[in-house]
Amino acid sequence: MADKGQRANCGGSCIDHNWVLTAASCIADSSAPVLRIVSKKDIIEFKDIDDSIPFADISLLRIKHVEYNKNIQPVKLPKIQSHYKIYAGSEAIITDWRDTFNASNPKPKILQYGKVEIINNTDCRALYGKEIVSSALICSSAASDVSPWNGDSGGPLVQLPSLVQVGITSFYTPDNQLGYPAVFTRVTFFLEWIKQHTGLPL
Repeated sequence: MADKGQRANCGGSCIDHNWVLTAASCIADSSAPVLRIVSKKDIIEFKDIDDSIPFADISLLRIKHVEYNKNIQPVKLPKIQSHYKIYAGSEAIITDWRDTFNASNPKPKILQYGKVEIINNTDCRALYGKEIVSSALICSSAASDVSPWNGDSGGPLVQLPSLVQVGITSFYTPDNQLGYPAVFTRVTFFLEWIKQHTGLPL
């Protein structure tokens, strides 16, 4: 998300003609470019976010009506249920526009994507600790050389083959080093909250 002529500092996903789903940490800075495009009244942040431990790193942006075309389509969200899959062992795709590990092409001009494996929260806690990885989070494996990077916060984690968004990039490896799981806000944990504020038929 950024003004024309500026590089994106965060990602997000279109979930409807008028709504973008992103991370609350992306809009926490009142000087961020997105706040010059979207009125503060159109920014809905989950109130329990903690800057150091993002248990609820999720936010909604109400935007002007966006028409869908071959390049712009809304992502699917899970349906509200009494019980949800944990998705461990599933493949998923992460996407965004920001820096890459590739030194020859660190600042891409096209949307980047990569496949990751979703892991059990127990395995994720083994590295980050129980106090960090709550049930409101979901992690991807550190075994891959694909991981979110600088500026990827807020971008979607989309499960395969369902193409349903199950995560929002929240934080990644300490000091951006490979070898640690990437951590995402677990979308199913907040579906009722999303429905409450958007009115979408989830």
